[in-house]
Amino acid sequence: MSKQLDLPVWKTAPFIRLLLPLMAGIVIQFYQQTPLDICIVAIAGFLLAYLLVMLLPLSLKFKLRWLQGIILNLLMAGMGMLFTWQNDVRHNPQWFGNFHHD
Repeated sequence: MSKQLDLPVWKTAPFIRLLLPLMAGIVIQFYQQTPLDICIVAIAGFLLAYLLVMLLPLSLKFKLRWLQGIILNLLMAGMGMLFTWQNDVRHNPQWFGNFHHD
C-alpha cells in the first residue's frame, strides 16, 4: 500500500504564497484608495529592503529568511495596490466623472 502524503497546499502549488498578498493588496487599494505616491514609495522601500537582505552574508541570510519572506509578501501587496490604482477608471483624465458636476 502506498502512503498518502499530507502536504500543505503551498507545497504543491507554491504560487499561492505570492497570489495571496497580491490579492490582499488589490482589496486594500480597492477599499482604502491609497494615493499613488504612497504606493510607489512603499514598493521602492520594500524592494530596497529585499535587495539589502540579499547582500547579507550567506549565514545571516539563512537566519533572516523569515524577514525576506515578509518583505517579499509586502512587496507583492504593494504591487497589487499599484496595479489596482493603475486600472481604476477614476484616475483617467478622460473619465466622465471628472466632467460631471451636480
